Amino acid sequence: VARGAGKVLESLDTLRKGNFLRHPAANIPMYGMISAHLAVLAIEGDPGVPDLSAEKAELLLFLEASLRTMFGPEGYTEEDIGYGTSMACLISFVAEPARRAGLFDAYQECPGYTRFGRALLYFVQPWGRFLSNTGDYAADLGSGNLMFLFPRLAQETRDPTLLWMYGSLQNPVGASGPMDIKAARRALPVLRLAPGYEVPVNAFTLFALDAVRRPVHPSRMKLPTAFRDSQRGIVSLRSDWTREATFVVFDGSQRSPSAQGHAHDSGGHFSLSALREYFAIDTGRSNSEQDQHNVVLVDGK
Repeated sequence: VARGAGKVLESLDTLRKGNFLRHPAANIPMYGMISAHLAVLAIEGDPGVPDLSAEKAELLLFLEASLRTMFGPEGYTEEDIGYGTSMACLISFVAEPARRAGLFDAYQECPGYTRFGRALLYFVQPWGRFLSNTGDYAADLGSGNLMFLFPRLAQETRDPTLLWMYGSLQNPVGASGPMDIKAARRALPVLRLAPGYEVPVNAFTLFALDAVRRPVHPSRMKLPTAFRDSQRGIVSLRSDWTREATFVVFDGSQRSPSAQGHAHDSGGHFSLSALREYFAIDTGRSNSEQDQHNVVLVDGK
């Protein structure tokens, strides 16, 4: 336990030296913050543990800074569909227990966190299964371990379409297709609850079993067909919510300084799907230059 307390102090010192508050929406600083925060919650009050109230207060400040900067006002993540989506789910491992402990209520204080699930819904391909890729990685949600945030958001916001998304996204989650999906699925099995609806086989799924029996497809909810997050400058539009719909994602801007890592030169990029086919895609990880995106170039720039 004493070593654990020492690790908390060491992690906090690293976060301070790294000027955490300058880039609180970036994944590597957030990993450190989340690890330290979970350690404090786990060992605080145990015999031999020093008073960690000051450290806990500082970590709560860091948590709030991340939650307020990693989401746009409508819930889209600064680090895009790949890293941003994974980190949005991962930070829930702190945000949810902090709320239960009465320390910080992300649902009340940070509208972007509350709206994250609905924002992500607008980037699901018309036929389900996959997300439209943006940024530096396919949409990896921790191979299903992190996806229990969707049932939590569905419960808190009374949005059953998030339950549909939870079960219809392919596990492991991919953006434009499988890298080696057969091997991954052998290592990370899923439980099929209904045709086209599956959940990860892990302990977190137990939290969601009651909720996932009542999913609702977006086409039954009369949702708008367009989405915009003005902070990130990203738009998605679809002709309707059917499987055959025409679906466009337009990336009209760049990330904020709070999350510059893994950014792409993708201002002006568009992705297009229709008739259950990809017509224009974002090429994803490491393909960060303008000539690897669907953008207008003038004299090569």
